[in-house]
Amino acid sequence: MKKSSYAPLFAVMLLAAIVVTAVMLRFCYPRKYSALVSDFSKRYGISENLVYAIIKCESGFDPSAKSEAGAVGLMQITPDTLSWAAMREGESDISDGMLYDAYTNIRYGCCIFSLLYGEFGDIETALAAYNAGRGKVLGWLADSRYSDDGVLLSDIPYGETLKYVKKVKTVKRIYELIY
Repeated sequence: MKKSSYAPLFAVMLLAAIVVTAVMLRFCYPRKYSALVSDFSKRYGISENLVYAIIKCESGFDPSAKSEAGAVGLMQITPDTLSWAAMREGESDISDGMLYDAYTNIRYGCCIFSLLYGEFGDIETALAAYNAGRGKVLGWLADSRYSDDGVLLSDIPYGETLKYVKKVKTVKRIYELIY
């Protein structure tokens, strides 16, 4: 029997497809601001891939992004949330305009998520609080329709927040797979 001469060609084509897919995924899921993400994720005890996922979902890595709700920068922080985090960090010399600076935005975005995770002890609940606000999540946890035990959310009543939590978790998983 004669061996197929197409096998080596198929293997090369398959390898080329894998390489092209990996390059495309890394283009679509970049790790911009890597020094800042690495530094602040370590400082605040957060997975780098989670920080990249939050940035990707919040702003698409656009440092000048601004939401209708007034959240700005890479990690989409509102001035009120910045003030809360700065107070918790013992900082007083901070202004809203600094949120457009990548260093400040990533630092405080990591700080805020770390504080929320420390309070709620669950990534999904902390992500819900990051998106909808700490006060909303505290209300949901106190409501038996959304929490069975007052500690973890069994349901997220805001469709936007539910989609956000799922999206960040999915994007985090993609970062874990391609890097």
